[in-house]
Amino acid sequence: MPAIRDHSTAPARMCGHERAYSTGLAKLKAALRDKMTGRLRQLTGNSKAKMGWSKKAYALGVVVRGGHHLRSWPTYANIPFADPSAIPGGQPTMRFLLALWDAGILRFEPATPEEIDLARRNPDAVCPGIPPVRPAPFCWGPFGRNDIGLGRHRPKTNPLGLPLRHPKNGPKTAKLVLDSDAEDDEISEAEAEIQ
Repeated sequence: MPAIRDHSTAPARMCGHERAYSTGLAKLKAALRDKMTGRLRQLTGNSKAKMGWSKKAYALGVVVRGGHHLRSWPTYANIPFADPSAIPGGQPTMRFLLALWDAGILRFEPATPEEIDLARRNPDAVCPGIPPVRPAPFCWGPFGRNDIGLGRHRPKTNPLGLPLRHPKNGPKTAKLVLDSDAEDDEISEAEAEIQ
C-alpha cells in the first residue's frame, strides 16, 4: 500500500533572495556566473557590467569596455571557454572551475592596451582557453580540380564500336592567374588595337 502524505503543514517558504535550482549542476553553474560577474562589477565599478560568455561579448564587454582579461583558464584540462551551460563535463568540471576561482588561480587582471586593441580587431584572439584553430588561407589551397586531364573509369572500351572521343589535354588556362598576367594581356590587346 502506498504511503499517505501528510499535507497538514505548509512547505517551508524561501526567502526572496534565495533561488531554487532544479539540479545541483544548475546551482554550480549559477554560482560560477555570479562570482565572475560580481568580481567584474567590483573591478570595473560598473554595477551593470556583465560577464560575456561568447567570443564577441567577452572581447567587447569584458576586455574593451571593462578593461580586464580573464587569466589562467584551464586549457590543460581541455575545458573550452563558453557559457557554463555549454561546458561539457557536468558537476566535476563546474566544481573544478569554482575551485580555481576560489583559489585565485582563475582571475581577472587588467588588460594591456595591446590586448584591448586586439579585442577590437579580432575577438577570437583574446578569448581565454584554447586558441581557435584558424583555417589555412584560401591562397594556400588547391586551385581548381585535381582530376583535370584524367578520363573517367569505363568498364568496357568502346562496346558499340563508335568513334573514340578526342583525348583530354587538360585546362587551357593556368590554375592561378596573377593580376600582373592579366594587366600584360590587356596592354598587349590595347597595343594591337592601336596598330
